[in-house]
Amino acid sequence: MESSLEGHLLDQLENNPEFHWTHGDDKCNCTFQRIGQWANPYIGKTIQIRLCCAWAKLFERPEMAEFYQEFDGYWNENTQDFDREPIPWNSDSDMPRYLFYRQVATVTGQTLDEVRAEWEGKDLPEETKATLTEEGEDMAPKADPEKKTTDVPLTAEEAGLIKTGLQSLGITAAEEGLRLMLGIYDKLNPLLPKEPQQIPSRAQRRAPKGK
Repeated sequence: MESSLEGHLLDQLENNPEFHWTHGDDKCNCTFQRIGQWANPYIGKTIQIRLCCAWAKLFERPEMAEFYQEFDGYWNENTQDFDREPIPWNSDSDMPRYLFYRQVATVTGQTLDEVRAEWEGKDLPEETKATLTEEGEDMAPKADPEKKTTDVPLTAEEAGLIKTGLQSLGITAAEEGLRLMLGIYDKLNPLLPKEPQQIPSRAQRRAPKGK
């Protein structure tokens, strides 16, 4: 396993002892970057542990190697199987650069150092931009609900075929409309009051009961 404490991370530590680590700072080659930090104002102390790098160094030891596993695939709890291909970005914020580097490395087989060199100083591609609003709605362009579609009129031949088909069933347009309305009435009739109900006036509602 490659040591993720080599290279530019060691340079940072040697040249700037107070260098502040943050999650996703891309200062190491660990698959998952994990930073532990504890601070207390009453004692005026702060400690940081780059847990991902510490784990990597720990599991380089032969007696610890059996306790480490890394798989080429995302374990999907729903399917109980590995998803072998990284999915496209789908979030309410832009894809972090460090995560983009690791996705490209997975897809192309490049090392992280090669991906960093390729994309240094460049804007990330459009597919890394936010795709959802903060409410989780898709930001992709949607059809305008107010925009009415243009009805394409039937040709004389199409209209004739439809008329012929209805006539063969013994149904005219007027008869079909009437049948539809009667069907709706039959369904609503049991729900309608049998006698008209008069809504009491405000004075009637205020009057004491029994008078």
